[in-house]
Amino acid sequence: MAIAKTVMGTNEKLLVLYPTKEGMIVKTLFYHDEIAAVPKQIPKVTLDKNELDMAKMLVDNMTKPFVPEDFKDEYQARLRDAIMKKIQGQEIVTADTSEPGNVIDLMEALQKSLEMSKGNGRKKTGTA
Repeated sequence: MAIAKTVMGTNEKLLVLYPTKEGMIVKTLFYHDEIAAVPKQIPKVTLDKNELDMAKMLVDNMTKPFVPEDFKDEYQARLRDAIMKKIQGQEIVTADTSEPGNVIDLMEALQKSLEMSKGNGRKKTGTA
């Protein structure tokens, strides 16, 4: 078994490496200060019927089969692209990382999302 450090994004991570019959396994560990205590009492949340119905509709409208090929490591793709641009002598432009100043009404955004998902032509099957 071995302990290692690496950088993921902008954070330094602690790793544990251990051998198996098939190869090496690497798992991310947590630093002591990253571990949060389990709350002694979970706060009670009350939802009104409209909020619950909207949440159920969102989940129903956005549910689709999991296709692993749909998920890509976007960071690695952008990094490769930047490296290729640098090799070709092109200028590398950095993204604006400033925080947006607008505040979004979550309920309004959820309602718009529901309206958009209803308009995409999907038909629901079965009963709830």
